[in-house]
Amino acid sequence: MTVSLAGPLLLVGAGKMGGALLEGWLRQGLDPASVFIQDPAPPPEVADLAARHGIAASAAPDLPGDLDGDWDVDLSDFTEFQLCFGGSNNPPAPTCPPGVDADCDSDGDVDLADFLIFQQNFTGSL
Repeated sequence: MTVSLAGPLLLVGAGKMGGALLEGWLRQGLDPASVFIQDPAPPPEVADLAARHGIAASAAPDLPGDLDGDWDVDLSDFTEFQLCFGGSNNPPAPTCPPGVDADCDSDGDVDLADFLIFQQNFTGSL
């Protein structure tokens, strides 16, 4: 049996089970070029498997509104967003925590346009 896909395969949070499945699929002929792993801290065996097969890996998705870097847009992100809200054509509020970029549309302010993007990406806690 040969494994083939019509498009790319994205493994999100590729823990030991995901790694075991991937290893089996690769043995069955899955093209490593069609695989992408997204995991902030993959187990060593998954990281080694990806490296051996030249599989691309990333630590975190680019998710506008995920201000705390935990792969979701939830109430903890909203807390940071509201601390940064400064309104149209104003810099982020002075209460904005250091290192937090709540300017979701990259126009230099944190306003309702940014909140719309935040709201569209709101997932709740995952």
